Amino acid sequence: MDGTMLNKSEIETPRTTQELRALCETFFENVPDNDLRLNQGTFVKEFREEIFPALIFLEEKYKNRPDIRYAPSIGNQSFDGRIFDASENLIDYVECTYAIDGQLEHLRMLALNEKGHVDVLSAPKDYVRREKHRNTDFPVIHVETNRIIAQTSSRVCEVISRKLAKKYSNNPILVVAVKGFPVSNLKEIVLNVGAKTPDMSNKFSEIWLVHTSGQRAYEVPNAANIDEDFLIS
Repeated sequence: MDGTMLNKSEIETPRTTQELRALCETFFENVPDNDLRLNQGTFVKEFREEIFPALIFLEEKYKNRPDIRYAPSIGNQSFDGRIFDASENLIDYVECTYAIDGQLEHLRMLALNEKGHVDVLSAPKDYVRREKHRNTDFPVIHVETNRIIAQTSSRVCEVISRKLAKKYSNNPILVVAVKGFPVSNLKEIVLNVGAKTPDMSNKFSEIWLVHTSGQRAYEVPNAANIDEDFLIS
């Protein structure tokens, strides 16, 4: 099925992780690169910011178990998806959010469209767009990895704090998507966030960080639960 022809009901059908990955791959293959980069088009935002991050989390948590089903939820519910077992019993709710600098990401994607490449550790400076000729003046400055790690850790903590202010009656799993740095630094960011995050078990049953481009995911440990197994895994 052409991914761009999907409707809401088809997207929300419960699927195994393998089926969900096939759905995501089909969708992304059928959406123009420009729409993906600029996060525009029907269901592009939902797939990029909710469904695909949930997939990476599910693959890490459940290891492609055939008895696990995931049903995305499109719309303004208090959750972005639900996890079921093979008998359609509800296991968990999932809430997804994106911890990125939206303006910076948008400018990077504009540069990628124009130049054909962009440094993942670069930041736009003095961005100028001339609408008449659609030319893009896009000088960049290199940002040190340590700074990226610190900035991303702080942004994730800010996102979690905002989520804490909301009311959730279903104690969902919170999935926070991140990008814009090498996936090898993900665990360090997870540790930073875990050390700064108070016990939130009364709000979220679990918190996970997902690196969307590197397709890796780690559960955020509470500061009291950071053990040797996590540090060496």
